[in-house]
Amino acid sequence: MSQHTFITTFAANNRHDQEEGTTTAGQTATLRCGWDRRLGEFFLNLTAGEGDDAERLYDTLMEGAIYEVTEIKFICDYHGIELPEAFLATLEAEELANTGNKIVRWSLAGPVVEFEEVGR
Repeated sequence: MSQHTFITTFAANNRHDQEEGTTTAGQTATLRCGWDRRLGEFFLNLTAGEGDDAERLYDTLMEGAIYEVTEIKFICDYHGIELPEAFLATLEAEELANTGNKIVRWSLAGPVVEFEEVGR
């Protein structure tokens, strides 16, 4: 399984806040997602806030599997999260290569690979 972590903030006037009557705008948003090669699907976990007070807003364990990266983009857009430029293309490439055992931390400047299995 690959795991990508991106920490940012929720945009003002995001659709989630408008439709749900919440106030996530400006809060810390933590996005964890990646390709699960064993299951052949993407996973996604999205929380608002930090530490023990973080609120789970989306989790594929509760919502069901994701099979297209466009679904990840839709969920992020809905919650007011701007993804780094190469984020979705990287996930698509991992799906095609059936990548596993990779940990990546993202910023708006791009990815930093912390671990990647080689020779598989």
